[in-house]
Formats: sequence, C-alpha cells, structure tokens
Amino acid sequence: MCCLRCAGKATLAHPSAQDGAMLLSASEDRSILAVDTATASPLARHPDAHAKGVECVRFLSTHHLVSADEDGHMAFWDTRQRACIGTMRPHTDYVHDMTLHARDDLLAAVSADGRLSKIDPRQRKVLQISEGDPDDELLCVAVVKGGHKVVAGSTTGVIDVFTWKDICDCSDRWPGAFGDLEDGEEQRTQHAHMHAQHTGHLDQVDAVVAFDDDTIITGCNDGMIRVLALQPNRFLYLVGAHPGELGVEALALGPGKRLLASVSQDEEAYVWSLDALHDDDEGEEEGKSDEVCVGRGNGVRCVLWREGEF
Repeated sequence: MCCLRCAGKATLAHPSAQDGAMLLSASEDRSILAVDTATASPLARHPDAHAKGVECVRFLSTHHLVSADEDGHMAFWDTRQRACIGTMRPHTDYVHDMTLHARDDLLAAVSADGRLSKIDPRQRKVLQISEGDPDDELLCVAVVKGGHKVVAGSTTGVIDVFTWKDICDCSDRWPGAFGDLEDGEEQRTQHAHMHAQHTGHLDQVDAVVAFDDDTIITGCNDGMIRVLALQPNRFLYLVGAHPGELGVEALALGPGKRLLASVSQDEEAYVWSLDALHDDDEGEEEGKSDEVCVGRGNGVRCVLWREGEF
C-alpha cells in the first residue's frame, strides 16, 4: 500500500482516468496538487485555485480537469497551459462530488444545496438542475443503467435515483433504514447490529461506486459497505464493516472489479474481496501487481488503485 501525505487539509483526491499514475488533491487551503503515485512526489501545485476551500476535483480528459469549492464555484483547467480556462457557479453551497457521464461527455455534480446538476464542461453551461432539499445534502454521485440513470447518496441515508434525460426531480428513492428517527448512541449501536443487512442505510451515504449498470456499492457513515441492486431495488450483499463503526469516507474499485478499497474516518485503508459478485472463477491477470494508494491528511478522503508489474 502506498500512502501519500498531502500538505494542509486535503479534502478529496482523484486519480487520472487512464492508470492511476497521477493523483489530484483538493485542499481546504484553496490549492490543487498533482502527485506522481509511483514516486509520491509532487508534479505541480496551484496555490490559489479558488477563492474558497477546494472541495473536489475530477479529470475530464487527459489534459482537462474540473475543480469545485465550498461556495459552489467550479473552475476548469487545461493541464498543458497549467491555467484556468473558465469558471462558473452552478450551486449555492459545497459541491461534494462530481462524475463524468462518459456517454454524453457531460458532468454530473451534487451539492450541499441538495441538488444534482447536469453541466456541459466545454461550454461551461448548466443544462439542467434538480429541485433541491436544503435539509438533505447530496454527498456522492454515480452513473448507472448504461447512462440512463444517476444515483446520489444523501445525509439522511436515502439514495436518490434520477433519470439522466430529465433530472429535475428524482424518479426513484431508496429510503434510509430509520427515516427521521433520532436515537441515542447506545440505541443506535444496537440498531446497527440488528439491521446490519438492512437495505436502508443507518446514516449518511458518503461514497458510491457503480459495480455494473445495475449494481452499486455504497459506503455509509455507519461503517457498513453494502451492495445494492437497482430497479428492482434490493439488497444483495454486505461486503463488510469498518472496525469501531468508523464511517466510510471513500471507495475505489480495483482492476477487474474483484477487489474494493475503502478508507475510514481514521484514514486507515481496507481491501475487500468482491469474488462473491462474480460468476466465474477467473483470478487476476498474471504478472500484474495492483497497489492501493491512500492520501493522508487532516480530513482526507481519497483512495485509488495503481497498476504495476511484478
């Protein structure tokens, strides 16, 4: 396992789309840092990327990336020029997560204002934005169903499902385990053990990855990592739980989708087997060694896989 420590208060990082050779780190000190994951050495740093703390950053293509801050602003960057090529403000609060809709070459972003936005990164234009719920922040986002649906995890533990063609309102919802019920810590712990395999989440959903078009893996603040089927909605599999019920901050699928890496709130990384989700008995490719890279720092939320040779 490779550990990368980011200066300042790193909030989120993202690997390059090709092979995880580069890690982008967004920081509360308003900077963006590019790190070589093979050597753990910095490649480039922009100290004043935003006027506010940078909340997340994503690659759009080999030479283009987008970053977003705690005030809802986005900045678009060209790595060849090492410069910002445009800005916009699609949201009024933190942009918690973004993902590229590869089929349409558009950006999906979720925010603390409770809304999902569909953005054209080339024109830097909001094409659609959903109705918001200020009492229920959207924290993570993934594209599923061949690009026809987008799912978003929330602070209430609900998974909102949106139709990509029209995201103005969610088309389906996966309810949390206890709705608005408020329990004491002791009672909450009892619920966690009693309902460990409940289809609803016991707390906010901070991370989501698409296993395939019909299946998602979620990381919850209750420490549980669940596999869920979409439409029809049903619980499939409990991957595992972080010790001490430490919340799941980030998830990353390994090459071949046979391993899953997670990071807990104490910045420890865990690797889980997903063999139960595969029908065949094929193993990993021979001659390959896949390494987990974990960002370290105050408030860090990043983990990625880097392919290598023995």
